[in-house]
Amino acid sequence: MRRGEWNLHSDELLLENPEFGRPKGPLQRIPHLQRLSVRNQWIALGSGASLLVFILILIVTSATHSKSSNGNYSNVIFFIGDGFGPASEVLARTVYTVEKHPEFNSPDSKTFPLESLALDEYLLGTARSYSTSSYVTDSAAGATAYSCVQKTFNYGIAVDDQKNACGTVMEAAKTKGMAVGIVATSRVTHATPASYISHSVDRNWEEFIAQQEVEFKPDVLFGGGAAKFNTRCDKRDLFEEAKANGYTVIRNYNDFEKLTATPALGIFADSHMSYEVDRDPTQQPSLAQMTSKAIELLTKTNKKGFFLMVEGSRIDHAGHSNDAVAHYRDILAFQEAWKVAVEFAKNNGKTTLVSVADHETGGLTLGANSNYFWKPEMVAKGKCSAEIMDSKLRKLGGDYSQISTLVQDCFQITLTQQEVDDLKGAYDRKAGVYDTIRLISSYFAKRADIGWTTDAHTGVDINVYGYGPDSEKLRGNMENVEVGKVVSSLLNLNLEAESKRIKSFNPTPQTDDFPSCKSPSSHRRNPLENPHH
Repeated sequence: MRRGEWNLHSDELLLENPEFGRPKGPLQRIPHLQRLSVRNQWIALGSGASLLVFILILIVTSATHSKSSNGNYSNVIFFIGDGFGPASEVLARTVYTVEKHPEFNSPDSKTFPLESLALDEYLLGTARSYSTSSYVTDSAAGATAYSCVQKTFNYGIAVDDQKNACGTVMEAAKTKGMAVGIVATSRVTHATPASYISHSVDRNWEEFIAQQEVEFKPDVLFGGGAAKFNTRCDKRDLFEEAKANGYTVIRNYNDFEKLTATPALGIFADSHMSYEVDRDPTQQPSLAQMTSKAIELLTKTNKKGFFLMVEGSRIDHAGHSNDAVAHYRDILAFQEAWKVAVEFAKNNGKTTLVSVADHETGGLTLGANSNYFWKPEMVAKGKCSAEIMDSKLRKLGGDYSQISTLVQDCFQITLTQQEVDDLKGAYDRKAGVYDTIRLISSYFAKRADIGWTTDAHTGVDINVYGYGPDSEKLRGNMENVEVGKVVSSLLNLNLEAESKRIKSFNPTPQTDDFPSCKSPSSHRRNPLENPHH
């Protein structure tokens, strides 16, 4: 039958079923919905499908969040800018901007919009830095709060408040089968790196710490401090012991460039590595280069992800010395290392980055002497650290005729005759190194209208930065131990079990272990005498 023709059979069906011949919608078989028009049935079906898709998205998002909370992500790179306070970030940001505008001459020039530094984009919150023994922490207690996820007393290295060794995130990560590494510009036996892979009731027992570090055998250990390994009072050569334990030991930049395998021990200075402003790039790698190499090596280990701690150590030392030039250049070096890690994390997709300080150092203020300005262009023009300047002046051997010239070459300032005489007097009476370094720094700070309230630490909160899975949990103001908890949870680490595993370790060694060494308490220095804490 052609369309439109009358058909007796059709009439009969219509009498039996009034719906016969009408177009049927997709919900025709569902009671209550079959009465809807075809158009409305399709609308209802589309709405239901959209709701289903939304529910599925919620389920997937929830599952992803659950995965994040359970710590299934592979890698964490944990940055510590030692002594890097909030004012220091502003100093660096401002000087960096002024370097791009050499015509700037405060207070006569108008300001320029400030450039953002690498870390600025990733600011999440702040952390409280106090220890159990003081509202002004030292680096040992500050680092232990992150490594053991518990507060302890000043001078304590990965020990609890009862002086028992506490399991660290790096130890727990290694126990779990992860690759682990440390990068620092201080001695690797200094407080911050030591707090991740050793235990001592006193941070000053660095030879004891060095022994533990070699025995722990991290996959990567880069920094300074060779004297604690091979010029020891117990006559041991830990470099040779490390080689016998499978390590590739490197001591110079050329060997660093060629390094391709782990475990690797790279020690590039007898004590601390050079400030960035003084660093010879043919002799020592930069913090960014060491970070890049560590990431490269750790990703090759084929282990269950990795945990890397990177410390910008000498930011703190410059703060103790009240040296704005060295402080600035080391902060920029720290930013460059962060950029290396961000690039890796964005490409990798399963790496979380965290950057904190252990405390602020120096009580830095930008604007001093009752002036409503400071002179960042002076910091930009500085060519060396006060440490190097002091070393050069001490080599004059009593002939101080070059003092003004050397200081002018380094800091671009002209000393008054009174300042020259004060420096001469300090060297003649054999003043301590840090006394003369701070004296030199004070001449520069006064002219730059930069204020330093102390040559030690302060108790202010410090910035927290983050990127990657679970980093949003770092938002707000929190205790420093809470930062460590986020990392431990992310990697699903059991620090309580780790502490039980090392329970028998004695972090207070007997002097018989080092028969020609003094006990820690007998050589503990006043922070004002040697303030690099």
